[in-house]
Amino acid sequence: MKLRLTDYQDNTYEDTTGSCDLCTWTGMMDHPMYEFTDSYGGVHTVDGWYQDWGHMHVYDVNLPVFTTWLHSVEFRGSEDLFEEDEDYCYLSYRRAWKKFLTDVLQGAEFCSNEEELNEALDWALKGEADDD
Repeated sequence: MKLRLTDYQDNTYEDTTGSCDLCTWTGMMDHPMYEFTDSYGGVHTVDGWYQDWGHMHVYDVNLPVFTTWLHSVEFRGSEDLFEEDEDYCYLSYRRAWKKFLTDVLQGAEFCSNEEELNEALDWALKGEADDD
């Protein structure tokens, strides 16, 4: 299965982060949104950030390297991932896609070249044994 990054929006706006009076602050923050299209024609949108206990975290993905890398790799099929992998099999189809793409973004975080992406995301890539 191929994935393409078909849209990216950084959605920068003023927001507040922090979990207590001492560390809470307000400022301009990115709330990125990624839109992927799979080789079956499905379009999937996923947030590139989350908040945990009031602290905001944005996935630091090198977009030029990541999008170029996406053109050169093939992922395991969605049926294979979502039905056989215990991380996805209990989720609805839509939620499985959201978790899968979030996991891909987390794996791509801080990768500066294609070799690092291959290593970080080898769990999701179609291997040579899967080529049948």
